[in-house]
Amino acid sequence: MAILVLTCIAFTLLVFTNTVDFDTVLRNYPVGVLCILFCLDIFSLLLIKTRSPERAGLYFARRTKGSKISVVVLCGMGMFIISALINNLAALFVLFPIMSTLFIALRLTDKQKVVCLSLVVSMCNLGGAATPIGDLPAILLMDTQAISFSTYITHALPFFFFTALIIVSLYYSRYRKDFHDANIAHNQQAKLGILAMMQDYKYIRVDLKTTALLIVVFIGMIISWALLDPATWRFHYTAIVGLVASLIVSPSKLIASVMSKYDLRPILITALVLLIGALVSSSPLLDNLSRYLVREIANPSYLLFAMSLLVLFASGLFQAGPAAAIVLPMVIELESNQLSIFGPWVYIVYAASICAGSSMFLWSATAGIALQGQANKSGLTFNWKKYLFFGLSNAMLQYIISVLVIGCFIGFFPTSTVITLLVIILVTCTLLARRDDSAVLRATKNLSRAFFTR
Repeated sequence: MAILVLTCIAFTLLVFTNTVDFDTVLRNYPVGVLCILFCLDIFSLLLIKTRSPERAGLYFARRTKGSKISVVVLCGMGMFIISALINNLAALFVLFPIMSTLFIALRLTDKQKVVCLSLVVSMCNLGGAATPIGDLPAILLMDTQAISFSTYITHALPFFFFTALIIVSLYYSRYRKDFHDANIAHNQQAKLGILAMMQDYKYIRVDLKTTALLIVVFIGMIISWALLDPATWRFHYTAIVGLVASLIVSPSKLIASVMSKYDLRPILITALVLLIGALVSSSPLLDNLSRYLVREIANPSYLLFAMSLLVLFASGLFQAGPAAAIVLPMVIELESNQLSIFGPWVYIVYAASICAGSSMFLWSATAGIALQGQANKSGLTFNWKKYLFFGLSNAMLQYIISVLVIGCFIGFFPTSTVITLLVIILVTCTLLARRDDSAVLRATKNLSRAFFTR
């Protein structure tokens, strides 16, 4: 309610003092983004109601064979894949029942659950940024037609997938010992827990027919987004048609169950966030900030780096949604002028900086807040204090990897330099996980000497 009141007051003051033009605000307001988010949200809820996610969780629990560390990889990569396919907030609600099943079946401790959930926040953001339909910044880019669907996905998907693999590998190396339980009896209990849960779910009916039809509809949406010209067929048109098709193929009882319990608050909050972004983008603030950066930083590479830092801290301190909506007009302006030599990589830097910033604190991303609520409902205390160390580490790693990799692609860093630095990061983190300080210092010194004498 507070954000609603403040937004209304700000809107009234800015319009009546002629700071912004009302017609300009309406033109800048991304209605298509709301349509896409709403359609993907309903779609994901229909998929959840088929009970297929829970059955998938049981399958993966059985595949772990009682190995707790496997949950880290499953939660991390599973969150990345699902977030890349649907809106990351919706993906969280799809995956959380699966994670809960794994947590209960394998009898993870509270500390182990916090590690898994912290990784999930980072993977949720990375997966959402990997495709044009996974997160608000990418959807904004599609709606404004700043970059095409195919161009974004060919640049972003390999980069964010590579980042996700590195971070999951580091989590696996760092916490492998913490998840290893030498007590054989305890491991046997975990296997028995999986068998007991299989019996509990034995008589739960999964609507496989509806699940298959929904998957077919979603594949059709992906193909339409990739092939149709957004100038003639807007991005959100496909989302609306896909939602209608999803409602047609779903049973009436399933639709009634979803609609009767649908929570409008996330959509309303997003609508207000987008209104704030439209207000700021219609004011002279961003234009003045853009002029200041261009005036003070002549080198395009340094200007791109400064822009990324601005986006990083804005999304981390205030929240990714408002930061994405507010900063995007400035990014588009810079890409068409001073940063035009970098082409689509400007928008990948924008998405990567938003992604890293949204992993910084638990409140930095809507998915983080939602995950906290889901965890608390299940009886696990997961708050900003427990996430703080993981969040700062996630944000730092994501940003460093993005600077190195994208810097290599735009020619700012030599390829050999990037490879050497990434190897130093991986080796250092791996050896730190083994608590071998002398080996860490020795390996880092040797790699650094090889790098600087190159």
